[in-house]
Amino acid sequence: MWDLVIVGGGVCGLALGYGASRRGQRVLVLDDRDALARPSRGNFGLIWVQGKGVGFSDYARITQASARLWPGFADELQQLTGVDLEYRPSGGLDFCLSPQEVLEREAGLEALHADTGLQTRMLNATELACFLPGVGHVPGASWCDMDAHVNPLMLLLALAQGIERRGGSVRRDEAVQQAEAGSDGVHLLLDGGKEIHGRHLLLCTGLGGEALRDSLGVTLPVRGVKGQILVTARQPPLLPFATAHLRQTADGTVMCGDSWEEGDTGNQTQTLVLGKIARTATRLLPALGQARMLRAWAATRVITPDGAPLYQPSARYSNVHAVACHSGVTLAAWHALELAGLLAQHSGAPLLSMTTERFDVETNPNHRHRIGSH
Repeated sequence: MWDLVIVGGGVCGLALGYGASRRGQRVLVLDDRDALARPSRGNFGLIWVQGKGVGFSDYARITQASARLWPGFADELQQLTGVDLEYRPSGGLDFCLSPQEVLEREAGLEALHADTGLQTRMLNATELACFLPGVGHVPGASWCDMDAHVNPLMLLLALAQGIERRGGSVRRDEAVQQAEAGSDGVHLLLDGGKEIHGRHLLLCTGLGGEALRDSLGVTLPVRGVKGQILVTARQPPLLPFATAHLRQTADGTVMCGDSWEEGDTGNQTQTLVLGKIARTATRLLPALGQARMLRAWAATRVITPDGAPLYQPSARYSNVHAVACHSGVTLAAWHALELAGLLAQHSGAPLLSMTTERFDVETNPNHRHRIGSH
């Protein structure tokens, strides 16, 4: 019998599986057939702190905690697996595309500073030009030392290998048809009639698995929001740090993104959206106007009503939990090194504040936290 069975092999499921395995639990991760639209493989790879959790202190604090844990987490994974995550603690720059956005950003960051002590700074156009030679005409930007970036594909690989090197198993192309839970554990029926038995079950199924969650007494109000990314051919060094719109990878390519498409959960790119991304990219960094575009893709983010994570216990079974999270890369270190233990102990403030109970109060449905494409 497995100590923990996780359904869903994206970055959230794998990070929590790795965290449980490093605590001595026997972990099995079941991942359904791959889908091009899944966010774990289609995201920007940002570890992003600035702007996260305005008006939601617990979310802000775990985001900042995760950023502080990331250096040791990356070292641990690389030592264990030999996989280079291409983790770069570079700091992050978030461009403001209008004077109004400058004012809004400054107010939001001042609120976070007052609430959590987060250190950021605003740069006007002149300061930004000194900070980033070659920048285009931009009214200003915000800077945070805690922001960083990583290769999300290498992160997924390292987490899966880490689970297996600690005695667990990650099984691909395994679809769960039915699940039951009770005092004697959890019982899963897979495609082909295969049965799995475990003590605890964690559902990290993103936008899928709704019927499975419902059968186990877990309700997650999530929706899909598509984002698209353009990637250039290799460029000389242009960006020594992460930004919310552009990221230069370890091999020199530049990723351009930050689109937000409500109501579309497909994986098809669209010329109009990619054109807007390209125009923004060349406005921010005019040198990219000469770059050759290599490829483009789309992926669907998993978004909760307020943009913050959900760590939801089953209404019927104490050994069943579900997780829904957009900021899986940013929070991977905290999920592995802290949340995995909190879930096992059924304790901790974030487990109380980050459930669907927070939506019982009247909220503004148009409000969302600043979460970007990461």
